Amino acid sequence: MIQRNLVLIVCLFISGCATQSPPRADPLADLVGGAKIPDSPTRTITESRSKTLALIVSTSTQTQIKHREETDNRYLEGYVKSQEPGSYNTVKAMYESVSPHKLRDTVVAELRQRFKTVSVVGDLAEFRDGGHDVAAVVDVGMEYKASSGLTGNSAEYTTDVSLHLFDRQIRKIGLASGKATESGKYDASGDIAKAVLLVFPDPKPEDYVRPMVEAERKSRVSAFKRLSASLDQIVQK
Repeated sequence: MIQRNLVLIVCLFISGCATQSPPRADPLADLVGGAKIPDSPTRTITESRSKTLALIVSTSTQTQIKHREETDNRYLEGYVKSQEPGSYNTVKAMYESVSPHKLRDTVVAELRQRFKTVSVVGDLAEFRDGGHDVAAVVDVGMEYKASSGLTGNSAEYTTDVSLHLFDRQIRKIGLASGKATESGKYDASGDIAKAVLLVFPDPKPEDYVRPMVEAERKSRVSAFKRLSASLDQIVQK
């Protein structure tokens, strides 16, 4: 019975967090029709509050978001809802607090502080035809690595956000970026001690999820602080 409970502790964590994020692709590869964008010195965008910006979400970012949504949904709907229904609403709220879509929304909010308007478009051709002043291709990475053992479970989260900025002639203006890594851990030593005394632990899904969500939240906050500082070097309000 002790072994069974300890195995369940490990398996529960693995089912939710151990899948690796997919590899990232070149965010510009499918936006320029195979054409090479020439390298150019970083320039400054002046009087940005009088300019309109078109935001393009890279295909790589869309893949990252979709993967993360599917992974969270498998754990939430496939395990928690059926096996731990009392934890469903709590875990769902935790996942929603770090929803991958919030990354895109935060990027939009960051840019709206600097530009007259921000509109989401499909690609650079739509940007050019739409008459916007500046284009920003957003590339997001949500990398995570997890490990599980009898004494605890841990995960490392890296948030990596980049904005590739272009002018009306689709000449590169510059690159703003922010990246940060944070770690979270669930300590199972107390559960093991109880199991040895034949007082079997009853950890809930939210016990495992909470430190991981907090670690990812911290990584996002730090990454966006660095992105904001990077944008300040290129965009003058």
